[in-house]
Amino acid sequence: MTTTKVLATAAATALAVTLSPTLARAADAPAQPVVAPQPLTLAPGMPVEIACATKSVVVATGAANATSGHLMLKLELAGGEQSKGIWSIVGVDPNHKGSLAAMQAQTCAKGCPLALGEADVQLWAPAPKGVVELDSNELLMLAVLKTATLELKVSTFRGQQIEALESGTCRASKGTDTGKAEPAKP
Repeated sequence: MTTTKVLATAAATALAVTLSPTLARAADAPAQPVVAPQPLTLAPGMPVEIACATKSVVVATGAANATSGHLMLKLELAGGEQSKGIWSIVGVDPNHKGSLAAMQAQTCAKGCPLALGEADVQLWAPAPKGVVELDSNELLMLAVLKTATLELKVSTFRGQQIEALESGTCRASKGTDTGKAEPAKP
């Protein structure tokens, strides 16, 4: 056997011996149940806060600038309306500069429109509009939150070009009825 083969065999044996107890413990450990998020339910006049963990990339600056972190949003259907309402930003990690919460903070300070579909909630900023209708420097953000999985996908456009993309997962926040929300662990 060559020296290279001996060293490779010895390294593989050492790795197997090192990992054996860890793998044995993992095999003996009870499987952790996969907990699906509770589906999102919105009712007129009953605000819901959601906490999200997201990753974003701002591509408009010429070089991709990625950030990640947590944000919290408040969603509310209008009184008497079954499919329209407003959303607003409750909070965002200060270093998550590419998030929809950081980028839309001023625009949506008093709320931006939301539309409830059959399987999702659409969050718009500043208002629903087609990308082809945008002026060259006009911003448009559309976020889609799947009501069954609470998966969030966000696209921000400047003119007809992509400005930023973001995705992540959300959870209904604890304490939304008291106004003292604690972020749920996404």
